[in-house]
Amino acid sequence: MRNERPRMRQEKPRDEFDSVLLGLSRVTKVTAGGKNLRFRAVIIAGNKAGKVGLGVAKGLDVAQAVEKAVGGERGRIHPATKTFQALRIAVNQELANLESALKQSVGLLEMEGRLAVISYHSLEDRIVKQFMQRETTDCVCPPETPTCFCGHKARIKLINKKVITPSAAEIQANPRSRSAKLRVAERIRAKRIA
Repeated sequence: MRNERPRMRQEKPRDEFDSVLLGLSRVTKVTAGGKNLRFRAVIIAGNKAGKVGLGVAKGLDVAQAVEKAVGGERGRIHPATKTFQALRIAVNQELANLESALKQSVGLLEMEGRLAVISYHSLEDRIVKQFMQRETTDCVCPPETPTCFCGHKARIKLINKKVITPSAAEIQANPRSRSAKLRVAERIRAKRIA
């Protein structure tokens, strides 16, 4: 790892990392509200950098702070990997963009058109799964409501009831596919109320 300011996105200046690292308001949602040791380490690294007048902490500084907070390397990946992932997700607003894209996608499908979504981590997969469950349901009113008042109608049906994951052979050939989850749905006609 080079000790330089991390690039979280290409189309925005690196100052975006400054605000995320020092402010961290959006990252809170991604990393479970400060209960995560890695999250605390990023706050500490950001605050130290700001107080000492160093500007933004460099990638290696943040990685070392996270490593110190969690007690060294664990498993196959460096402890700071999820921290940088959370920062990237926050800076790029990836989860909000995914929700927006999913909502738009169903409207763009023709009847019997298929929507296939591959997610690569649990935050994405949860959003995709909940979206597909909601869109396959005729009523999204709270269960305790005696009659439906939402007027929601199913717009898709699931093609695969269970999530599709890569086989052992595929993971062997492409290790990056190990976390991929594929969900497929098909556009249907909304049922009319009789």
